[in-house]
Amino acid sequence: MLGKELEQQDDKQGKAQRIAHNTVLLFSRMFILTILNFIAIRLVLKGLGQEDYGLFNTVAGVVTTTTFICSILSLSIQRFYSVALGQDSLRQFSEVYTASIHLVFLFCILCLLFFETVGLWFVQTQLTIPTIKLNSVILVYQIGVMTFICSLLQIPFTAAVFAKEDMGIYSIISTLECVGKLIVAYLIGYGNQDRLVFYSGGLLAVSLFILLGYLIFCKRNYAECIYRQKVPHELYKNILSFSGWTTFGSLANTGLTQGSIILINIFFGPIANAAFGIAQQINNAFSALSNAMILPFRPAMIKAYSENRFDFVNRMFIINSKIILFSLIAISVPIISEMDIILQIWLGQTSEEMIIFSRLMIVYIIFITMHNPITIIIHASGQVKNYHLIVDSLMLLCFPLTWICYKLGTSSQYVFYCMITLSLVAHIERLFQLKKVFSTFSIKKYITSLAFPSLGQLLVCTLLEILLRSGGQSANFKAILACTIIPVAGIVTAYFIGINPEESKFVKSFFRTSILKRP
Repeated sequence: MLGKELEQQDDKQGKAQRIAHNTVLLFSRMFILTILNFIAIRLVLKGLGQEDYGLFNTVAGVVTTTTFICSILSLSIQRFYSVALGQDSLRQFSEVYTASIHLVFLFCILCLLFFETVGLWFVQTQLTIPTIKLNSVILVYQIGVMTFICSLLQIPFTAAVFAKEDMGIYSIISTLECVGKLIVAYLIGYGNQDRLVFYSGGLLAVSLFILLGYLIFCKRNYAECIYRQKVPHELYKNILSFSGWTTFGSLANTGLTQGSIILINIFFGPIANAAFGIAQQINNAFSALSNAMILPFRPAMIKAYSENRFDFVNRMFIINSKIILFSLIAISVPIISEMDIILQIWLGQTSEEMIIFSRLMIVYIIFITMHNPITIIIHASGQVKNYHLIVDSLMLLCFPLTWICYKLGTSSQYVFYCMITLSLVAHIERLFQLKKVFSTFSIKKYITSLAFPSLGQLLVCTLLEILLRSGGQSANFKAILACTIIPVAGIVTAYFIGINPEESKFVKSFFRTSILKRP
């Protein structure tokens, strides 16, 4: 009995150390990628100009309306990989791998049919495109389709990397991808080629390189990635059934982003699209930050759930939620306040629309990111039908609500008011859905452990921002000072008022095992 308890304790310590190690890797990746992405966007905006940058984002928005397929398949396949690992079944893992290959090829064919019919018609007839740019835009669209297909084809391999918790290789390959995109952005300004076409072609070349990298790594390092001639038909049914209900979530996310790009183009034109594109880059940066806080927990939580270790799942859920919320608040307050200065330093040019869009996007990110720990548990339980049917039906309302607002003559920023309102309502419903499938979850404990400490943290960060703004230094210096001091003060505040003793032990263990390298 004692030996079994010690074994379980060692297993818990090993999981905690692995989570901590992966978190450090992903935070390091996030930091590097954020810097590289910001440099790349400045180069792209300078190389293309606001109009062409807006056109590129519009065309990319049409292609990426189907990115929900990537999200669906990736989450579903990763979930089945993790279950196979939790049951220590090499055969089951390889069956999931084979099934994922078949499904990915099927969806590639379906997407190509959609892109070359409905998608092409929409680009040619419905978007606001200057006549002189139409031929270039069509070519950019076709290149974008091929880039998307590359993203689909790499899903079986990236899902295996996540399920195996090999965040080191994920960090390396994604960093190489970002460097490749930076090189393409740098080369835009050279030569007399069509810059829109050159930039799109460069991104396609990078995607092909990344696909090849994941394929080679998985085939060489994972014995489970074996193609089998026969796969149980039930497995296809289970994956597609799980995927089918998660479609609502991905469709909602698509409607909130790519759908918004299309609506803004139709009602306000390419310049407004450029402003939304900049806000979307900020969204990508914050998403990279939140993913660095989410991805290390996802496989461990799914595996623990499959092993019926619900206390561990609940503990990881609360800790993950706190890490996400407290970190985002600490970082968001100075960035929102100093957005005009930040955009000027970053891009060398700005507009009122860019500033407003970027500020509202950050508020939206805080609300929408908090659903991730909830969704992990729902997916681990497999009871996804009611969750996605109810919650994501709310999120799908964003597209028609925004369209109605624009028809009534509102300003372009109203898309964000719809996004923020619906994400808040949907999060409340997510809590009730989680309670139905996860009995150990307490809504009251969730609110008291997150809401009240975060309000105190927000107050401290806001007061510091006001204090720093009242100083006599230059605007640029005050912005740099605020973005340096306030996040640190916010994290320290959250640690003392929002972390209980048990969670404090986890944080200390985190630093010992990952930073100081001591067991």
